[in-house]
Amino acid sequence: HATVHWNHVLILSLLYNGVLSTAFAYWGTMLISKELPSVTVSLSLLVIPLVGLLFSVLLLHEPVTLSLILAILCILSGLCVVALEKKKV
Repeated sequence: HATVHWNHVLILSLLYNGVLSTAFAYWGTMLISKELPSVTVSLSLLVIPLVGLLFSVLLLHEPVTLSLILAILCILSGLCVVALEKKKV
């Protein structure tokens, strides 16, 4: 098991990522939710994991596995179903 070496850099990083970044993201989501239709906001939120996966593959050289491809296809098909259903109405 790896040992965690607590120091001021680690604590400041945890506070930044855990409190400030999360609070900013929730504030932004609530602000956008007031301005845009809920379907648009929910579809936009579904894209966030895809962006994270894309950057993990490109920047961190994470392997592209079959389960990852299937997960991406599931998310994209859900987006397509909602987008096509919205156009029919």
